[in-house]
Amino acid sequence: MQRDLEKRLGFLRDHIVGPFRAARRHDSPEAARLVPVVAEVKLFERSYGVQKVYDQIIPRLYHKSDGLIFTAVKAPYMPGTCNTIVKWKPAGENSIDFKIRVTRNSSNAPELQLHQWLGGDNYELFGIMAVRPDDWATHFADLAPLDGRIAETIYDPEYSPPAVWRFLRFRDDKPHGNHASVIQRIIASIGDTMDLDELVNVMVQVRDNWKCRNPGS
Repeated sequence: MQRDLEKRLGFLRDHIVGPFRAARRHDSPEAARLVPVVAEVKLFERSYGVQKVYDQIIPRLYHKSDGLIFTAVKAPYMPGTCNTIVKWKPAGENSIDFKIRVTRNSSNAPELQLHQWLGGDNYELFGIMAVRPDDWATHFADLAPLDGRIAETIYDPEYSPPAVWRFLRFRDDKPHGNHASVIQRIIASIGDTMDLDELVNVMVQVRDNWKCRNPGS
């Protein structure tokens, strides 16, 4: 744990991924197809390589990427919350899990309240889900099973204002939504966010500073 990131990645390459791939090369094609897992190491770039990551690396991933993580290479591994790691994602990729409560507004139209988790079995009203008319048929046609379900929502203030949290998917794998403390951190992150162009522009100075600290690299 005290070794820096490059040493830890080297250990992963030499003692896990490398031997795994070597074993696979000795399998027959039929046996190889039956192996239920793969071992991959994500490519790492210096922080100023944001544009390359977005243009070349992310499109080749096997899964969806919702952001970037910047970390100090020479820092030891820190379990739990690490305050030296910076995670960036577009504002529209910030999601919050809420518990849904079905109510009706003053016009007797159905309304989906979003409740934030306070711990235990305690919840409090946070806001209203942003819903367009066609969403009712697509996602919420049957109101009865909705009440009490956990829904992942994304920040989209232009979708159906004044509500700003739009439905993404149900999270029936979770017993609770996000804790109120987590929600406040996500909202603060949205307020501090930069779009991709701004981030790329900042990285010009980051690159120049890095090269000053590491001449000849």
